Order: sequence, then C-alpha cells, then structure tokens
Amino acid sequence: MTPGTGLASLLRRFIFPRASGPAEAGSRRRSFILLLLSFLLVSLDVSGQETAPPHTITVVTDDNFPPYVFRDNEGRLQGIIIDQWRVWEKRTGVTAEIHGMDWNDAVRRMKEGEFDVIDAMFKTPERTA
Repeated sequence: MTPGTGLASLLRRFIFPRASGPAEAGSRRRSFILLLLSFLLVSLDVSGQETAPPHTITVVTDDNFPPYVFRDNEGRLQGIIIDQWRVWEKRTGVTAEIHGMDWNDAVRRMKEGEFDVIDAMFKTPERTA
C-alpha cells in the first residue's frame, strides 16, 4: 500500500480537502455528514419496533456433574452452574429454564434444536474434528 492511500488518509482528504475555496470544502463536509447519517439510519432498525430480549431461554446440562450440577435428595438441580444461572437471571431479567439430564441425551437434544444453550460442555478433540 502506498502512503496516503489508507482509509484514514482517504477520510482526511474527503473531510478536509485541499479545496479551491471554503465553499467547496464546506460542501464536501456536508456531503460526508449526510453520507454518515444515511449509513447510521440504514444500520438502525427503521421499522420503529424494538427487538425485545427473550423472556425465557432454555438451558440443558448434565444432571450428574458435581459440584457443578447435581440433584439433591428431592430431585432438584443444585450446584455452581445452577447458582450462576440464577445470578444471570437477576442481572438480565431473562428466565433460564434449566433442564438436567443424562449428558448424551442433553447433547443429542441440543443438536436437534430443543434448547437454546448447553452448559458444562468443554472443548475436546472429538468435538473439534
């Protein structure tokens, strides 16, 4: 790349041109500002509707991975991961519907698209192949 042809250099020349007069320089600046505003408007959601975050997400995880996830004597999910999701719910306002099950079933059902998130999955050579 030759000097003076980078994006910063092009923008500098467009915004602060060596114009023949102040009127031409002002016209280029106004054009640039209008172009920039046009890009900003196009990048916004122009429908007037805000995209609302989901009220609930579904999370699946292994239910036998202590101390991260396990079932107590009454069959309720407990553990570090469950506690982290409860804190996440409080901070975001989005409910995490957590499903604990056999790991192989969790992976299969996640692949089938039944859940939004699978938790406690780690990178392995088989998964990266």
